[in-house]
Amino acid sequence: MPQYKVLKEFKDIHTKDLYKVDSTIEITKERAEEIEANLARLGGGFIEPVKAKMTIDDLKAELDALGVDYKDAKVKADYEKLLEAAKEG
Repeated sequence: MPQYKVLKEFKDIHTKDLYKVDSTIEITKERAEEIEANLARLGGGFIEPVKAKMTIDDLKAELDALGVDYKDAKVKADYEKLLEAAKEG
């Protein structure tokens, strides 16, 4: 599940949890979008995605799951570009 960094303190309307600045929370992308939409009236910018540092093996596993051929990739950046392109559709 994706992780998000809390940029501004807020209280979750579903769980009633209070999220403090600089904490990290694990929520779905859909839930993150809902949080931002609900808090847009207060200026938004309450959370941001945490970029996960992936190893080449992690990248290969995700590419395999997406059915992407990566045999010509030589360096980590090549794998990352392939994965980004595949996720964009």
